[in-house]
Amino acid sequence: MPPFWKKSDSSLLAPGSMESEDSHVSSATVPSRKYAKYPPEVVSVDIIGYVKDSNNVRYSRDIGRSSKIGRFYVYQFGDTFCFNREGEFVGMTDNTCAVILEPSSEPANCVYRTLEDNQRVSALIPATNDEKCLPGQDHFMKFWSFGGILEDAHLDGYGWVYFEKSECVGQEMLPHGTGLARVNINEFGEICAYRVPGLLFNADEPRFGIFSSLDEGGYYYLWGHHGTDILLARVPHTGVQDRGAYEFWNGRGWISDWHYAAPVMNHMQHGAIYKSRLFGPGQGTNYIFIGVNSWADSCVMMGVAAQREGPFEFTNLFEAQGIDQKEGYKYCIYPHPWAFKEEEGELMVTWSENWPGGVVAAKVKFEMTAPWFSKTMPINHLRSAVRRHLQSGGPAGDISVACNVNAEVRGRYYAPGFAAHDGQEDSLHLWVEGASWYDVELAVVKMKQATKRWSAEAAAQMKAKMAEEVALRALAERKEEEEKKREKERRRRASGGARLLRQVKEKLARRRSDTNIGPPDLPGTSYFDWD
Repeated sequence: MPPFWKKSDSSLLAPGSMESEDSHVSSATVPSRKYAKYPPEVVSVDIIGYVKDSNNVRYSRDIGRSSKIGRFYVYQFGDTFCFNREGEFVGMTDNTCAVILEPSSEPANCVYRTLEDNQRVSALIPATNDEKCLPGQDHFMKFWSFGGILEDAHLDGYGWVYFEKSECVGQEMLPHGTGLARVNINEFGEICAYRVPGLLFNADEPRFGIFSSLDEGGYYYLWGHHGTDILLARVPHTGVQDRGAYEFWNGRGWISDWHYAAPVMNHMQHGAIYKSRLFGPGQGTNYIFIGVNSWADSCVMMGVAAQREGPFEFTNLFEAQGIDQKEGYKYCIYPHPWAFKEEEGELMVTWSENWPGGVVAAKVKFEMTAPWFSKTMPINHLRSAVRRHLQSGGPAGDISVACNVNAEVRGRYYAPGFAAHDGQEDSLHLWVEGASWYDVELAVVKMKQATKRWSAEAAAQMKAKMAEEVALRALAERKEEEEKKREKERRRRASGGARLLRQVKEKLARRRSDTNIGPPDLPGTSYFDWD
């Protein structure tokens, strides 16, 4: 496809050329949102405090990975040293999950909904009875989950979580592999998990789903360590429990054998990858990683990539600081983009202190650009072929690259004679956003020209298709008529032969009756054959 614009196209921006065909979709080019500058510039890091319990029970714990399931946001923690309301230690649970009560106003405030009788926190991923009864005082199983919970695509309140199973014998930890558990949360925020029997990946295989996970486009994308490398797998929503349904990224495409997978990053210890619009378009920043490397330097790292598969470009943002535990490195660094307004350059980041510390929450503020501009172009009235062409994403992507703008199809289609009323979703339109008024206006002009061309092409294709159908129909009719003629001729010939035979028989019969003689002695016949 040719480029959508070039510098000499400024003459196309004639006054009054942008009037809308749809009164429900604005046609004015107006100031839009701001974006964070890239490369990122951190303006401030404000410590909010510890991720605390609403019952004022002080827990020493780590990880602090957040996820959404159902209508709730939750935190997952690792080793949680549990205390009752009197401050007495009641035991340690290796994996716990707490519900965030007010995500928009108090993102660092959560509560455990499932406690045992002695107020010890229940494990999210439970051990079996046999695993609880291993011989020896320092012999037990441990279950950790760092990758977050993936929501079920079809059932509200259900999801999946990948966990790392290890066997602790004294001071030694023996990895067993990566397992899968089914997660459910009820209307009261009580959450539990049921382990799928067996393990998906053995101890010598990558720990897919343990590093990070993402739900997008009908697939679950799973990042996992294999040594110092981080590999990427994916599985369709319907095949989570089927080991054979998993595919692995090899740097060029998806394959069925992880041994040939290519790393998407390395030397990163903890973190999360998520899709973001923190930065403006055209900079290859669609996917963001926030985490910490494996060098134990407490640095909050940011990685950006245009695609899930990478490559990622990394930046050191700042050094994480402790509250009560000033000394020691900080680990389990995670982003929580749901907590603050990304469009204002805000992001909540958490990290874990060394024992007996907790999970620290901070509000990070990024330097912003000047306001961008946006414009809408109605497409509800276009031919269905053109609408489908736009909704496929290809043309909008071409505009984004050629004109350095964001371009998205929004709204819903309304049939002729119907329109969107107040409170309803806008009619189908193309939303264009760019850093300058010129880029936005020129992109819309080029898109209008392109849609006219596509509409003409679609009309020509439809006309050609109709002509082809008419020709095919005429050909079929001619063939049918010829077949009828041939059938009629076959019947005529068959009826003519039968009539001639009847006439011969009748003539011979009359002759026999007149002369009282037998049948003639014809070759190949006998008296008894004749009649």
